[in-house]
Amino acid sequence: MTATGVFNAKCRENGEDVDIHVSNIDGIEKGKRIYYKLDYTKIKLCIVLVIISIFFIGTYHKLMRA
Repeated sequence: MTATGVFNAKCRENGEDVDIHVSNIDGIEKGKRIYYKLDYTKIKLCIVLVIISIFFIGTYHKLMRA
């Protein structure tokens, strides 16, 4: 995809944010679905880290109340 337009470092229309006002969009080629293989080891690690984090947050709150 190719986009043609005007780059604005401070656009008054959008609260002086950086943006591009696009005047033309050309598609170069049709998109396609990408398949990713899930890494179950990383998913399991994330679940374990979330459980550990919840434990430490709960422990911290109990200590702060005492």
